[in-house]
Amino acid sequence: MLIRPTKGAQAFARECAALWPDLPIVRSPIMRIESHGAQVQPPGSVILSSASAVPQIAVPNGSRQIAAYCVGPRTAKAAHAAGIKVALTAPDADALIAEILCNPPNEPLLHLRGEHSRGDICQRLNKGGQPCTELVVYRQVSQALTDPARELLSGATPVILPLFSPRSAQLLSLESTHIHAPMWIAALSSAVYEAWAGPADRVALAPTPDAQGMLKAILKLM
Repeated sequence: MLIRPTKGAQAFARECAALWPDLPIVRSPIMRIESHGAQVQPPGSVILSSASAVPQIAVPNGSRQIAAYCVGPRTAKAAHAAGIKVALTAPDADALIAEILCNPPNEPLLHLRGEHSRGDICQRLNKGGQPCTELVVYRQVSQALTDPARELLSGATPVILPLFSPRSAQLLSLESTHIHAPMWIAALSSAVYEAWAGPADRVALAPTPDAQGMLKAILKLM
């Protein structure tokens, strides 16, 4: 069962179907992404901890190019496709902060993030001596589960649940009293799994915090 926002769920569903064509897939996005105001024109380099922030950037025409410090290859790929120079791709927020503090840019940074964000990137960079401000550019709005998803969770067949973010894990946890199916959890990281408060009959953490790592975690559960 895939609960990430529609665009990401569609892409991951295709990857799952290519590996396991007989595996039934139920999609029920637990949240949707909404823009938080007009597009932003950053004065300098930005930090992108999610691909969801990329469409909120007004990429300038001409010779000036925005540089981005990205968390995860999916974010970096989205930034590159939008015409943004990728200065750094880190596997997670901790690695991003460590790399920036080790090789600080000669300018303040702007973290473009969602309304719900973890990792305290901006605060930790400022504490480490790297000037940084943050701006909320999108919202993660919760959505109700679809009827097929509710039926799946109330049944007896084991459900493989890939969890890509703490926010999605928290939102589905609110439905935990209605979950009766055995839950096999594939989590992007330990931080994501820690946000899950529902049942977990089997658990596998992704060896790398990306789609390929999640596919490997799912394989461990089978």
